[in-house]
Amino acid sequence: MENKTILEDYEEILGNKKLTNGQEKALLSAINLFAKQGYDATSTAQIAKNAGISEATIFKYYSTKEKLLLEIINLITTELFPKFQRKFFSEVNEVSDKSLKEIITFIVINRFEFMKKK
Repeated sequence: MENKTILEDYEEILGNKKLTNGQEKALLSAINLFAKQGYDATSTAQIAKNAGISEATIFKYYSTKEKLLLEIINLITTELFPKFQRKFFSEVNEVSDKSLKEIITFIVINRFEFMKKK
């Protein structure tokens, strides 16, 4: 995770899941378009076109756009967040012998840098 973007971490998680090619393409396309355009401004037709799949493929696995979004959120909360949490606590543990001020400074800078990551 050192130099990877959050999206690259998400892609890696998808690659490790037992998903069909269509499911993976739909999820990646949806997350990209939702991030750029917003959920409401993104249609399943756009997601399908961007993914290079049919809209029917999306509906085969995710019966609604909302269920597609919920799958994205599920993977983020169950797979991605714990990965970030483990890395963060490991990094905090590495500076645990420092003064309280240095630890707090580390945490603030670390989280600020994390938020800047695309």
